[in-house]
Amino acid sequence: EAARILKRAAATKAVAPAPVLSSLVGLERKMREECKADRSLGEKQLGELDGAWRLVFTTGTLDTQARTGGQINYFPLKAVQQFDTKSQPMR
Repeated sequence: EAARILKRAAATKAVAPAPVLSSLVGLERKMREECKADRSLGEKQLGELDGAWRLVFTTGTLDTQARTGGQINYFPLKAVQQFDTKSQPMR
């Protein structure tokens, strides 16, 4: 369900903030728990970050989320962030 909500939000930018934030937090929490149970998953996840990622929305910090009531902001333009986890320091 969470992945479906996030895919729809990325495609339409029309999903309300609450389900987007809830989906992100839930998936992040689940991944942290899985990585604690199996340390090799963390390295695998890090490697999967390599490449260019389109930024669709931002949640801000936990403090910002608390102040705004969990709002998200959709990027009004095309934004891309690139990761290279093999470089030192990581870029």
